[in-house]
Amino acid sequence: MFPTSEVMIIWLILVFMTFLLDAELSISHEESVLMCAMITNVSGKVKDLKSKAKQMFEVVMRDLPDPIEADPNLVNTSETLVSLARTWPEPLSDQQRKDLEAMCRKVHIAKKVMAIYAPGWKKVPEPVHLSLPYWSALIAILLGHSHLDNVNNKDARGLAFKFLNAALASLDLAESQGTIPYFSELQGWAEEVLENLFYSVER
Repeated sequence: MFPTSEVMIIWLILVFMTFLLDAELSISHEESVLMCAMITNVSGKVKDLKSKAKQMFEVVMRDLPDPIEADPNLVNTSETLVSLARTWPEPLSDQQRKDLEAMCRKVHIAKKVMAIYAPGWKKVPEPVHLSLPYWSALIAILLGHSHLDNVNNKDARGLAFKFLNAALASLDLAESQGTIPYFSELQGWAEEVLENLFYSVER
């Protein structure tokens, strides 16, 4: 399932803005407004996604299988995702943010997410792929934390762009591995968040 041409354009701009933020280059609110002006005709009107996000989040999390059992000294990705799900929509703690950013790096660099990691999110000798229901959970958590409460906060904008970019990349990776639960619903949610995130920054 391929995104529409309008969404593809927004995604390319998102990747570019994420690069600027990751590189710690100076980008003012006025400059980000200028970039977002290119896509205001796509978003149309701002939609309230909070209710939809809550419903989608609850459906995905309700259908999760139990986390796999593993050595407590290792990083259990499924347990980490369950922990992140339990605290949403509360803001991420420092450790939760680090864990979610580590998963973003796995998506972008390794192009896969495993079920178990050694401390520090390092490889284990016999890796096991993250199960498909937990791919849905990862995407939902990334999208859930891509909503901006404070559009004037540069750090919040940076995290929102990063998580949304990882969610879109995760959708592509998950689709190549099989049919993940609620794929089309998650994709539709991602496209709406994408449009509204840029529109919110522009405001």
